[in-house]
Order: sequence, then C-alpha cells, then structure tokens
Amino acid sequence: MEENNENKEITETDITEAETKRRTIKEWDINDRPRERMQRSGPKSLTNAELLGILIGFGTPKKSAVDIGRDIMNSINDDLYRLIEMDIPDLEKMEGIGQAKAVTIKAALELARRRAECVAPPKKSIQCSKDIYDFFKFELGELEHEELWVMFMSQSNTFIKKMKFSEGGMTNTVFDVRLIMREALYTKKCAALALAHNHPSGNITPSNDDKNITKQLKDACHLMGFRLLDHIIVGENSYLSFVDENLL
Repeated sequence: MEENNENKEITETDITEAETKRRTIKEWDINDRPRERMQRSGPKSLTNAELLGILIGFGTPKKSAVDIGRDIMNSINDDLYRLIEMDIPDLEKMEGIGQAKAVTIKAALELARRRAECVAPPKKSIQCSKDIYDFFKFELGELEHEELWVMFMSQSNTFIKKMKFSEGGMTNTVFDVRLIMREALYTKKCAALALAHNHPSGNITPSNDDKNITKQLKDACHLMGFRLLDHIIVGENSYLSFVDENLL
C-alpha cells in the first residue's frame, strides 16, 4: 500500500540529519563535526547530545558517539539535572556505553558539580539569604543524608570559609555549639556566622530541633560578640531562610 505523502513535508534539514545519523562522525562534513565546531565556534554552539558525544569519544558499528549521546539525552528529556543524578551502572545500561565511557561521563559531571560550588568568589560579600544558599545549594541539595555547615564571615559580611560540623542527623545530640564558637574565635577576622543544613526529604519546613539549634547558636554568638546572620535549610531545588521567615 502506497503511503500518502501529500500531507508530509520533508525539509532539507530532515534529510541532512537523517544522512548524518547514518554516517560515522569521520564521514560528516567537517563543518558538522562536534569537535571541529567547538574549536571554531566554542562549546555553546553544541547541543547537550553533541557535548556528551565528545565525552563518549567513539560509537558502535551502528551508531556514532553523538547518536549515543542523543539517545541518552532523549531518555531523560534533555534534562541535565537528571543526567547528573545518573550513576555509573545507570549509564552502563545505555547502548554503546561501557564502564570506561560511563566513568568518563561521571567524572566530567563531577567536575561540573564542583565548578558550580565555586560560583561564589572567595571575597564575595553576603547581602541576602540567596547569597548564602548559593554557597551550599550544590553541596547540600543532592545529599541523601543531613549535614550541618557553618559559614564564617568578616565584619563586612565577606566570606572567609565554611566548615562541616555534623553529619547524619539534626538533633541536639550531634550539635555542639562549643565547637562552632571555638572555630569562630580561632578564625582570623571572623565577626559573623551563618548556619546551613539540608533536608533530604525536600520538605524545607523547619523542625523544632532546627529552631532550638538556631536559638542556641544565636545566644552563643550574642554572648561571644558574633552576629548570626541566618540559618538556611537547603532542599533539592529550594531553600528556607530563618531571617526571611522572621524566625531569627
């Protein structure tokens, strides 16, 4: 039975893409090759699948590296956040991805994650709750367990350093305000602190323990001459500020 093509419009772009998929990358026109295009026009000129294809390196007899990258991105609706969440076994389930390629992709994603943590420059002055959140969102937002961190700042609220003080839970049994105050006293030019911890459940509503811990640290800071600027609860893609919610 012949197909009725009267209502099916095939563009030149469709034909070019179809031909490209059938050929290996070495057979592509030099202007279409991801590596060459990246060198010529920069990484922003490439799609997510093409960037992933460069990491993959080489394909299979049936698919190019870009085809494999396109399959991966299509399977997660081109969502880079979901790609970051994929572990090595997840990647190895994809056609054309072995252990070496999966490790390479995961290593690149980890570098991207670490780069994201460095968005705030070391000398940045903290102006609002989001500035504090930006220091912790990638570090705490993806964890499956709770961690409590403290940021130390100067008199002008300039970032000095951040440190982890507890892991695994948020109760008074794992929170020692004395350790935090000792570190503040030992930190040169420290005049202000900010508390941050995560809720792996995604529910950023503060618990009674969260409120008690905040009060303990606030009282200790007041006694020792420091300012507690805020307490940030980090969720997966959101946060709660004690200051913004008038809880501090």
